[in-house]
Amino acid sequence: MAVTYRCDKEVIELAMEKLKSDGLVSEEASFNHDAPQNLRKEVAYRDFDFLSRLSRAAEVEIVASILAWLKEKGILNKEAGYDEFEFEEFRSEVKGKFIMPGSSVSPVMERLMYMLSAARKPLRTLGIGTYYGNGLVWCVGASCGKGITYTAEKVYGVDIDPEATRRAKENFEKLVNTEHIELLAEDGMQAVDRLDGTFDYVFLDVDSKELGKSLYLDLVKKVYDRVEEGGWVLAHDIVVPPFAPQIKPYLEFVRDKANFSESILFDVDAFGLELSIK
Repeated sequence: MAVTYRCDKEVIELAMEKLKSDGLVSEEASFNHDAPQNLRKEVAYRDFDFLSRLSRAAEVEIVASILAWLKEKGILNKEAGYDEFEFEEFRSEVKGKFIMPGSSVSPVMERLMYMLSAARKPLRTLGIGTYYGNGLVWCVGASCGKGITYTAEKVYGVDIDPEATRRAKENFEKLVNTEHIELLAEDGMQAVDRLDGTFDYVFLDVDSKELGKSLYLDLVKKVYDRVEEGGWVLAHDIVVPPFAPQIKPYLEFVRDKANFSESILFDVDAFGLELSIK
C-alpha cells in the first residue's frame, strides 16, 4: 500500500502569499484545495507552473513539514534533523563550483534530499544514473564538503556515460571531504554485481535510451538483495506525466508490502521522489 505526502493547506496558503507578494500571481488569486487535477480555470496541485513555483517559494517550510511528518510516523527518530545553515552553505558551495547542464532537481528537491540523508546518516550509498552529479551531491551532501555533519563509509556513483562521469568527477573534486566517493562509468546492472558489500541507501535517477525510466524496476530488483533491512531506496522523476507508463511497474513493486515495508511519494514539485523502506 502506497503512502503519499502532499503539502498541507497551511504550507500551500503560505506559498500563495509569497507568490502574491512576489507579483507572480494576482492578489485575488486563490487555491482551490478540492479541485480535480485536470482543472485549469484555477490553480490545482498538479499544475506544473504552480508546483515549479511552490518548490521555490516554500522549500524551507515544505521540508520542515516533511521532517516533522516522518518523525510522527516513526520513520525518523525524534532527534533526527538537518542543519539549515550548513545546507545553505553547502548549496552555495555546490552552485559556485559545479558545472551542470539543465537539471530536473528543483530547489525543494535539493533541500529534501539533503535533509533525508542528513537525518538518516547512511553509511554506504549507491547512486545509479548520477550524470554530472547534480542529484547525487544532494543525497550525500551531509557527508562531504566543508560543513560535513557525519562520516560515511562509502559512496558509489554509477553512470553509463563516460563523459558525464568525467564531468561528475571534476565537480566532486572541487569539494573537500570526498575521499569516500567513487564515481564509475559503468552499466548500473553490471556494477551492482561487481561492487562489494551491502547498501543502506540507494538513489535511482536513470533514463535509458532504450528503456527510459522502466529501467528503474530492473535496477531495484537487481540491487534488492544488497539493500540492508531498513535500508532506503529513493527514485527521482516519479510524477512526470510522460514517464508514467514506464514508472508504473516500479511503483507496483516498491509499494508491495512483500517487497518494502513502506513506500512514500513526496509529491512536492513537478518531478517527485519516491522513498521505499525495506
